[in-house]
Amino acid sequence: MDYGKAAMPGVYASGRSHAPDVLAHWLAIIESHIPRDKVNKIVGLGCGTGRFTGPLAEFYGASAVGVEPSNDMPAKARAKTWPEDVRFKQGSAEAVCLADGCCDLDFMSMVFHHIADRGATAQECRQLCRDNGHVCFRQPSQEQVPYYPYLSYFPSVEANSATHLPAYGEVMDAFTAADFTPLAQVAVDH
Repeated sequence: MDYGKAAMPGVYASGRSHAPDVLAHWLAIIESHIPRDKVNKIVGLGCGTGRFTGPLAEFYGASAVGVEPSNDMPAKARAKTWPEDVRFKQGSAEAVCLADGCCDLDFMSMVFHHIADRGATAQECRQLCRDNGHVCFRQPSQEQVPYYPYLSYFPSVEANSATHLPAYGEVMDAFTAADFTPLAQVAVDH
């Protein structure tokens, strides 16, 4: 997917937006594992147009930096109204170019399957997170694909997803090798 195509940032933002109740549902689930008093600084990797970076910052009362590899999506994110301490920059998950220990929460939504070097990304997250910091993924794995309710209508999704989505064990292996300890895995219906 070329997220740098001229129309992509606007299409992405409208096609991937969440109704307020759905976003509130996600934020409540995240908070149930990562309490508000534990988060002062957030890094959103693969933030796109900021659909989680900004709301997470508002919800946690935290500062945030959204990092996105495409040229155009951070500009679209900057055009939205966010608190003063929410900013967006271009960069890759493998080499974020932020200070070591700069965040309490490193958040990724629907991005891990786009990352070429997952081990390097896990190591980068280790460097970004303070002691007792958290990485939070919002990402389906290969194991979930057979349960997609629309497979009978779009059968090619299964083979395509098996090729592109990471297996749960692959994600866990990358992050345990980077000295993270798994806290929770939650299947979320919305």
